[in-house]
Amino acid sequence: MFNLRSMCHLCHLSCETSLPICEQCIAILPWNTSYCIKCAAFLPPELSRKTCGHCLSHPWHFDYCYAAFSYEKYIRKMVAQLKFHNQLINAHILGTLLARQIPHWYQDNPLPEVLLPVPLHSSRTRKRGFNQALEIAKVIKKITKMPFDYHFCKRIKKTKPQTTLHKNQRKSNLINAFAVASLKQYQHVAILDDVFTTGDTVNTLAATLKRSGIQQVDVWCVARARLR
Repeated sequence: MFNLRSMCHLCHLSCETSLPICEQCIAILPWNTSYCIKCAAFLPPELSRKTCGHCLSHPWHFDYCYAAFSYEKYIRKMVAQLKFHNQLINAHILGTLLARQIPHWYQDNPLPEVLLPVPLHSSRTRKRGFNQALEIAKVIKKITKMPFDYHFCKRIKKTKPQTTLHKNQRKSNLINAFAVASLKQYQHVAILDDVFTTGDTVNTLAATLKRSGIQQVDVWCVARARLR
């Protein structure tokens, strides 16, 4: 819990909230309020929560995707600060704001049984010192009481960072990247990642999970990059 009288992490003005970010800054964040139910890409308001043309012609291995924000402006900056500059306070902020969206995403549907943070390869975790998806998952669990299982699946292949590769290289980079490492039997899970860009990472992980017998795989992410 942060001091109720603190400085906003974005505008650096005084704020009186339970988060180190003021209500004015929360309001101007790029909330993802109109989106494709399958991949969370932006859709015009009249089409929100329907399926976009890309998803109709290119089915995913996961069932649904939800993103709290569009990957732009302040969110892009906060994710970069978390991943590359060890600003773990951003995991607290982003995880809290994502957790607040979950009731809206599942108004008429049952929640997943468990949250599965996208695993990093052990070498990447050692280099970075933490897994940003795991740090965000810890915040979501604290708020929602929803369990997470970080040992259910592992990244067994040392892949190159997806952001350094061309689009046609990204799928091959992830071949045989993940493996289920537990005998637990889940039926409905949510993969948690920070940013959904091309979707190749979560889609590959979802395929691995489906092959293990899981019936429904949803994707939760902090932000969804715009389709290009």
